[in-house]
Amino acid sequence: MNWKLIARDTLILWCFTALGGVAVGFAFGVMGAAQSPKSLIAIGVSNLLFGIVGFTIVGALAKVNRFRHLLIVAVATWITSLTNVFVFGVGFGQWALSLLFLLVIMLIGGGISLLLTARPGRTAAVREPVA
Repeated sequence: MNWKLIARDTLILWCFTALGGVAVGFAFGVMGAAQSPKSLIAIGVSNLLFGIVGFTIVGALAKVNRFRHLLIVAVATWITSLTNVFVFGVGFGQWALSLLFLLVIMLIGGGISLLLTARPGRTAAVREPVA
């Protein structure tokens, strides 16, 4: 287990979800609707989409044991997101349940990364006969 890769990939996820939150916050702030209930829904949707993109990238970067690595990164992201409880006032129960959300987007992003990246060992075995 390479802790540097786990830290890098956790940072990738933090950056992607922060980027989505900033974009949505800026858009709603410009519209003067930052306190609107719709802004919370928009931030949730952006976390979903940007989280999937982040896990897709992390999955594509994983060289071995892709889903084991993704699981460790998801748990590391979840543990480090405990700062949201103390800094941003997120409820402890909401933080605890966010692990389920992370696991779902991990599976979706990891599945997409599996579709987008072919492993050389598997593709080399399937060859067309040369005519």
